[in-house]
Amino acid sequence: MRESELLILGGGPAGMAAAIEAAKAGARVTMLDEDARPGGQIYRQFNAGFRVVDADVLGHDYERGQELLKEFATVAGQVEYLDEALVWGIAPENELDFLRQGESRSLRYRQLIIAVGAYDRPVPFPGWTLPGVFTAGGAQRLIKTQRVLPGERMLLAGTGPLQLAVANQIVEAGGTVAAIVEAGNIDTWMSLARGAWGQWALIADAWRYWSGIRKAGIPLWREHILVEVRGDGRVEEAVVARVDQEWRPVPGTARTLLVDTVCVGYGFVPSVELTRLGGCEHRYDPLLGGWLPVRGEQMETTTPNLYVAGDCGGVAGSFVAIEEGRIAAWRLPERSDTSRRTRPGAAWSRAGSGWQGSCGCARRWTRSPGPGRGCTSWRKTTPSSADARRSPSAKSRRLWRRTSAT
Repeated sequence: MRESELLILGGGPAGMAAAIEAAKAGARVTMLDEDARPGGQIYRQFNAGFRVVDADVLGHDYERGQELLKEFATVAGQVEYLDEALVWGIAPENELDFLRQGESRSLRYRQLIIAVGAYDRPVPFPGWTLPGVFTAGGAQRLIKTQRVLPGERMLLAGTGPLQLAVANQIVEAGGTVAAIVEAGNIDTWMSLARGAWGQWALIADAWRYWSGIRKAGIPLWREHILVEVRGDGRVEEAVVARVDQEWRPVPGTARTLLVDTVCVGYGFVPSVELTRLGGCEHRYDPLLGGWLPVRGEQMETTTPNLYVAGDCGGVAGSFVAIEEGRIAAWRLPERSDTSRRTRPGAAWSRAGSGWQGSCGCARRWTRSPGPGRGCTSWRKTTPSSADARRSPSAKSRRLWRRTSAT
């Protein structure tokens, strides 16, 4: 049976970043990806036969993705990329089973990094199985990879900033958005803005999305939810209503919209199927998407030689996923002995940018600061300039982590 020094599952931001770091260190890397080309959902590449004629239309995500993909291409000769592979088993003794090209195969690994991302949270409602109902991620994939609009007149319903991004992509592709229905009260988003202070790229994206929907004249109804979708064999209309603080429809506030497509986005759920197969211990964290594998600060799980990076370890976005992938790859024993650079984990411990709690826990600025269990006080910590230079990147200093067991 073949053996891989480092096996990476998933070709998204976290998986690519891990492969780049490991390959640069001289490791033999094998990557299994369910897609035909690397990139994942957010940096998904076009299928064969398509070419980009105006990169500006595709937005900043495309530009960032191209930078990472170009870096990944520089180490392609050291990474065995197995596309369209479906992992179905993780057995004892570091053995993994997968399906590819209609054939079941097995291989052994010394180190395993699971970086398979997250999926759209499914929310059932009357009419949710009608043709024309999409998840936000499904609609986004059609637009990104096929340049195909899901419909002619679309309603976006759910909560969170992804709705703004998808609405802009629909408009840029020539589609019509009837309305955006936001379950939460976005007035409270400003109180969370301090958690993104310093993340100028994210703030610029948010402003661009917000400006885009205003320019397109798309109605944004706050504190509303999708109640029902109706139609004879397909979506023909949707019913929305205002909700109270418990997201229960307020009587007498329902309104009906004539649409042929509904895109539903209520956040993401970490893909933990493989971490469960791997025997990892899990915990529940509603702020990060639900059940998550328990990890240390070097992305290690409770299963020996198994690491987790990216949204499958907690939904936090592509910036965090990239840094987690790099950190997980640094765990290779060969690199810790031969590299001249300081390991990211060590640099983080010294830098300590963010908030330090009295119980010993620490949090980065991508999350709003708040005490862990047992904390009685908090203090702000700032890295020295020397420590900042030793960190793997400026972004990593703002990652969220916890150094105490809570």
